[in-house]
Amino acid sequence: MSKIKIDDIKIKSTRYQKLDGDLVQQLKASIEEIGLKNPIIITEDKVLVSGLHRLTAMKELDYKEVPVTYTTKDEYKNDIEEIDENLVRQILTFVEKAEQNVRKVMLMIKEEKGIQSINNEEVKVYLDDRATIYPILSRLKIKNEDFSDYKQVVLHVDTDVLQAMKKLENERKIPIQKGTYMTVSQLPIEWQYKYINELGDKNPNTAAQNVFLQYNNYVTEMRVLEAKR
Repeated sequence: MSKIKIDDIKIKSTRYQKLDGDLVQQLKASIEEIGLKNPIIITEDKVLVSGLHRLTAMKELDYKEVPVTYTTKDEYKNDIEEIDENLVRQILTFVEKAEQNVRKVMLMIKEEKGIQSINNEEVKVYLDDRATIYPILSRLKIKNEDFSDYKQVVLHVDTDVLQAMKKLENERKIPIQKGTYMTVSQLPIEWQYKYINELGDKNPNTAAQNVFLQYNNYVTEMRVLEAKR
């Protein structure tokens, strides 16, 4: 373990984890009382791998240097380590767990199959391949039915819609039920946007059910019209 200048540590713009202000305040109090017990983990290029909340707390306490431990420059292992750090947080919402677990499985598929990027459509094909997925889920101790729900939400809710729903949970502190995410994932993209655009101050869980009923009524009306032709 060594110390480096706190401003020398780089944070990737693509880093998933978002700051929890309450957790930072708790860490600041702890650091003031007993110091930083667990060092920040960075790559040899000084890119942060683990310890975003600890690093932020140290910055807010005006520390100029921070203790660090270096890890190997292995993008796959570092991404997995970052995800694992996030998953052990007890405050993760359903959708955060979904995003983290799906990304972790996609990274493992990418590594196992020698695919260049997790954004490659080939990775998504393997997500539906039981022979590929089941051994991975078994190693990660993730239930098949849980991962199926995670995958349904992450892959079928539009990115912007998902971000808007997360914002409601994280910033406005409005809890959104797992069933609501599942309901929205079954809507076509245009109806997902209808849900978000018309939400306003409505309860997001009740509003999702109402939009889903509207969509079902619309589909039924279209089928009736088609049958009359």
